[in-house]
Amino acid sequence: MEEQIASLREKVLKLTQENANLLSLVGGTTPTTSPPAPTIEVQGIKMKATQLEIGILAGVAGFVLLLWAIPFLKPCRRCCESRLYKIFPLITIFNFVTIAVTLNCLHFVKFNDLFFMTLQAVEVIVNSTQQILIAFSALLVLILLWKFKDRILETLGVDNPSMVVGEFRDWATLWSMKRFYPIEVFIWKVEGLPGVHLHQMNDLFVEVSSGYNNLMRTRVHLRGGHCCVFKESMQMNFDHMDKDTRFNISVKNQDVVGSSDIASIQLGAQQVYRNIQPPLSATQRTLGWGTTSGATDNGVWNRDRFVPIDLIPAGQIYLRFQEVQDEEKISGPSYGKVGETC
Repeated sequence: MEEQIASLREKVLKLTQENANLLSLVGGTTPTTSPPAPTIEVQGIKMKATQLEIGILAGVAGFVLLLWAIPFLKPCRRCCESRLYKIFPLITIFNFVTIAVTLNCLHFVKFNDLFFMTLQAVEVIVNSTQQILIAFSALLVLILLWKFKDRILETLGVDNPSMVVGEFRDWATLWSMKRFYPIEVFIWKVEGLPGVHLHQMNDLFVEVSSGYNNLMRTRVHLRGGHCCVFKESMQMNFDHMDKDTRFNISVKNQDVVGSSDIASIQLGAQQVYRNIQPPLSATQRTLGWGTTSGATDNGVWNRDRFVPIDLIPAGQIYLRFQEVQDEEKISGPSYGKVGETC
């Protein structure tokens, strides 16, 4: 018996020395032991008591939200709509009492735990909302930059900015210009224009722009006033299938510095295409104003061949769109064949 006691003492001494060596390695203090999480048996299934009480608290929170929403739902909405100022405070007080009683009955979830859980949920919501707003702002900035890219490039001094970036049709066709064909715009006259200045008459000129064409202007007609005869033409490339490009026509007044808008109109590609006339023959083509040929049916400035277009805010402009027979390459909506090249 004494021998067994002596061997047990030797083992205890040996374990004490080993424990001392281990404590020296971990810092010299005995590590604290955490008790196992309490469990509750629910219908034969063991689960953590904390999880069960959190589930109970979540159910009470859903019940509280439902009570707050009942006055706004049918069929209670009709009878509670005129008494919300009485019913809503009562529901609020009842909800706070319900939450307080629930927290008092729970053993492992306290008010502090609920408070910090609420703060964590609010923090997650705020951070997620911030990230969504930053992403939405970046997307909005990209959309605005793409929408106003032409004006931004014009402000930076880039000539014909639409050719720098291009549209989807240009990227899809590898910047091929075969879809364009030449047309000629004849500007006969303008009527019914408002006056820009009270002390002098309008010095009129017309500005035309469309797609990749360079900005084109007529000469300035001094003292043109409210009505002016231009009798000028300009040629440009045109694609009647391009639904995004607008044919911009502006009547402007020449100022001492720069110019001011008087009236303008935007035409779609199909509007221009419907008014395009066949190309002129050699006998119909005249130089300058061609006043002598205006009286005949085949004259360039025959008034029956011009279309009056209402301007915004007031006035009318008489235009004529004509196909151009290109000697190097004949193409377009009515040609359908390729001509000889030099």
